[in-house]
Amino acid sequence: MPNPFLGVRIPLEIDEAIAARMKETGQSKSEIAIAALRSYLGITSCQDRLSEIEQRLSTLENIALELYSLRQAQKQSELVNIEAQKNQDICPKIQQNNSRHHQKFDESH
Repeated sequence: MPNPFLGVRIPLEIDEAIAARMKETGQSKSEIAIAALRSYLGITSCQDRLSEIEQRLSTLENIALELYSLRQAQKQSELVNIEAQKNQDICPKIQQNNSRHHQKFDESH
């Protein structure tokens, strides 16, 4: 079904502004009038909605990448802390074990 037709009389300055816009953008009178009416009536075009969705998606992708990076850094930090804790737990045992070996060595010589 074709779009409905709207015929209106417009002041000369609007006609001249439309003609200038047509020359600048290559759009037709209908395209310019529809865009102006959409804007005035607060109706977004499919292209505008798509652009907004793409922008939101891009923002979400950036947030997801940042969260992933932060999580990876957190995991790395946790691994370092676990290793440090293991070393703290092992060092006294090694020192104690070394002390025993030194004592046995000293006693045998």
